Amino acid sequence: MLSPTLPYPTDSGANQRTFLLLKALQQLGHVDFLLVGDCKVPDHALPILRSEFNFIGHVPRQYSAWAPQQWRLGAPRIDKPFQRLVYSALGWRYTFFHSRAMRRAVAERLAAGNYDAVVTRYLSTAYQSGVFDHPALYVDLDDLESEVWATRAAGEKRQLIPQLYRRVAASYRKKEKELVARCAGVWATKKKDVQMLQCSAVRLLPNIPFASYPHGVQPLAPAMQRIVLGVGVYDWMPNREGFDWFIRQVWPLVHQAHPGSELHLVGKLSDEDLKLRWSQTAGVRCLGRVDDLQAAYQSALFTIAPLFSGGGTNIKVIESLAYGRCCVVTPHAVKGFENLDGLQLAGDAQAFADKCIALLGDMKGTARMGAQATAGANAQFSFESFSTTIDETVSAA
Repeated sequence: MLSPTLPYPTDSGANQRTFLLLKALQQLGHVDFLLVGDCKVPDHALPILRSEFNFIGHVPRQYSAWAPQQWRLGAPRIDKPFQRLVYSALGWRYTFFHSRAMRRAVAERLAAGNYDAVVTRYLSTAYQSGVFDHPALYVDLDDLESEVWATRAAGEKRQLIPQLYRRVAASYRKKEKELVARCAGVWATKKKDVQMLQCSAVRLLPNIPFASYPHGVQPLAPAMQRIVLGVGVYDWMPNREGFDWFIRQVWPLVHQAHPGSELHLVGKLSDEDLKLRWSQTAGVRCLGRVDDLQAAYQSALFTIAPLFSGGGTNIKVIESLAYGRCCVVTPHAVKGFENLDGLQLAGDAQAFADKCIALLGDMKGTARMGAQATAGANAQFSFESFSTTIDETVSAA
């Protein structure tokens, strides 16, 4: 399996899905894991990666000297918007690029292993690694670049920029359809992605709560305290922007209605200035990474997922329901989970605040709603169903 994300440590949604994919594949036979990309391997993780996941090495993403990813104007303040402009101009060619050195290194590893099948996380990994000629190539799409750019277009207020972003999204959509047709099997996280790609090789493989491995999630006892929980990696732009919106525009309304309420934010946030600003907001506590995530859910009355952009699905939404905590979500965050009980949909700041205020005002009703959501969440999003889909996909090829 080739992936730009690690299966351990499991401190992000991307790493958790890589872990679950590898565990499901290991039920079918011997699996080696090759890290491909810019991710660095923590020293403490190496023993576990080697013993549990047959880690065989790391092939860094390698750009040529003239690659657009290397272009810089020399001033940090303008390099980021310049790179986004380059990204926009090149469309799919920015992500799906050729690197002879990278492909040669991957080819050497594959030849040495004489593998029956190759599995990659993301289409871009397969393209950059040069494995589309393998007769048994399986790709886990997870996030589609076409959706990422489409959501950016929908949320962009500046003139002409939405049109540019929609053009980029269309270029990715066309390339994605072309590439999935060359695969033996493809896994997508949402029905909408399966329908868009229009290819018989594509099967639905939704994100599942990480705690569902190996035997399912045990629902938690109700919490009778006014604590709202947010979980995520806040260094990821969709999370950072969404929670910043919530803290600036929604939480003050909620806290005014319920002065004793608290918002607990669990997850990595490297931006110290942003962490300080959030922490100085009345009722907000930035807890960072925690050793016991289940304990964070246990203390919370309900959770929030205020996302407006990004691809794939939000694992924390289904995780919340599985633990017995209802979740207030935006229309973007609910994608992939539309028909589940326990979700409170809100499209703007006032609606989001109203939902939170109502849930905090009826703690027994909120706890009852969360408890009712667990059965559907755990039945539809289990590791058993996840691994069965992978088995059926590989067996059908």
